[in-house]
Amino acid sequence: MTAPIGSDLYSLDISTAFNSFTVPWAQLTPGPYASFHAAGLLGPTNNLLAVLGGNTSFSSSSSPNTNSLNLYDTGSGAWTASPLEDPPRREQAAAVSRLGDGTMFVMGGMVLSPDLMKESATADLWSIGGYIKPNTTTPGDNSTSSPDPPKTPPGLTPQTLGWQKLASPKSPSGSDRAFHTATVIRSNGLIVIIGGVSGGALVPLSEIAVYDTASGTWSVQTATGATPPLRRNHVAVATNTGQIFVHGGTDLGATTFFADLAILDTTSWSWSQPAMGGNAPTGRYSHAATMVGSNIIMTFGKY
Repeated sequence: MTAPIGSDLYSLDISTAFNSFTVPWAQLTPGPYASFHAAGLLGPTNNLLAVLGGNTSFSSSSSPNTNSLNLYDTGSGAWTASPLEDPPRREQAAAVSRLGDGTMFVMGGMVLSPDLMKESATADLWSIGGYIKPNTTTPGDNSTSSPDPPKTPPGLTPQTLGWQKLASPKSPSGSDRAFHTATVIRSNGLIVIIGGVSGGALVPLSEIAVYDTASGTWSVQTATGATPPLRRNHVAVATNTGQIFVHGGTDLGATTFFADLAILDTTSWSWSQPAMGGNAPTGRYSHAATMVGSNIIMTFGKY
């Protein structure tokens, strides 16, 4: 059974304690109809929630995928549709924000062919907002394409935001990626790509694609230790100490729902799997996770 695609937007006040069985969600102004979209933060104070692309096949739209960029101002509570046309239509992409300068990066996803009849994973990487250092490809690096210049001068309003196409990665399992996660390490600006699907197969979690936002170059790290099983549609959040917590996900055919928790140390590039106590969440995928202080709040998903 497939649920209809919605446009709901909810917020959760984390300034006060709440019961996890009676969560005090607040419903905000609905946004565009979409699912399997990417979302991140933009703006000088990270005050803009940016929603990109997704699947709209159950809405009034005649095209299944979109490349629309819609911005929600958390201060005014108003939505604004951006007129920008890049990047190409996509769903199941991963977005991550560099909070220091209000830049959002979007990598991969399932992209429609020009005739809108086929869908395949892509390897492209885009940024919007803030200032991105120009990329210079050097012999021996892992870049496969050169970035395009910004379409407009980077700004911080819907009218002046500009997309910039950056270098695409190259990795042993293939450079295209969908159903993956992208996580930024705040201390050094590295974007860490974990899991997902490339070339129709799951990518091993020992193979970590890393984008350095300072130099504009890609590398591939081979993670060691207690490597988790292959998966897609998991969640990943980073701590201030450079650890990435990965939970859940599913296999290629969506028949197994993972409930495990794994930690990737991005200093040593090693995995560990801690024991979980208390009332641990059930196996699930396509859920959401947010780091709040020393706590990870996980919501929704299929289980």
